[in-house]
Amino acid sequence: MKFAVDYPWALAGAFVLAALAAGAVWLEVARRRLRLGRLGPPAALERLVPPSVIRARLGRRPVWLASAAALGNTAWRNGDGRH
Repeated sequence: MKFAVDYPWALAGAFVLAALAAGAVWLEVARRRLRLGRLGPPAALERLVPPSVIRARLGRRPVWLASAAALGNTAWRNGDGRH
């Protein structure tokens, strides 16, 4: 089985897009934590908002999003019908 890439720049772009997608999720979580920190001390926030909002973890969300972006971009470029 021979593996060939018609557009190497598109393959590189898939990984760049994946990194940007993961970075966007990380940035939004960081901004949310800052915004919640401005509302008041943690003791007051615990009474106002659900605990899951205060202690939101990144988990695997950036990894899943980055994987989906990379695979989606690769599939889009390879599925254009040309051989």
